[in-house]
Amino acid sequence: MRVIGCVVVLIMYLNPKLSYAQKPESLNKIFVRVYNLNDKKIGTGKIAFINDSVIGLRRSEVYRSLFLKDIGRIKTKKSAGNNIAKGALVGTGVGVALAITANEDDLWPYSRGGAILAFGFSGAFYGAAVGGITAIFKNSEGFIINGDSKRWQLFKESVAR
Repeated sequence: MRVIGCVVVLIMYLNPKLSYAQKPESLNKIFVRVYNLNDKKIGTGKIAFINDSVIGLRRSEVYRSLFLKDIGRIKTKKSAGNNIAKGALVGTGVGVALAITANEDDLWPYSRGGAILAFGFSGAFYGAAVGGITAIFKNSEGFIINGDSKRWQLFKESVAR
């Protein structure tokens, strides 16, 4: 028992992230979508920095700065379509894997290729349905900024917590 305790302490010492269970999420892990005053998307990515008049977004090692005067609204997290697409992709993979691993007798009305096609499409359908259901519980937040510095301060405080 003492050995297990020593191993746990050693792991926490080597990886300090494990010992801060209640630490808030850092800014660079928050994904946002930024829209201009005409409600057109002008930027997406993880927050790199925020100051009094600029938000910096990082996406695939490309940085982009957006000014407060150009920002109409900001939405956190990715869209519901992302959940649906990921669900369909996973469902297709599961359906195809089931069709490939099934015995010939299990595929009674289908040939092997037909079974892969049918199981892949049905897996995509059910996976997209599950992705749509999970999108309901996504809890993304929306902030209307419209270039207002008071609303900007509220946004900064809410993502900094």
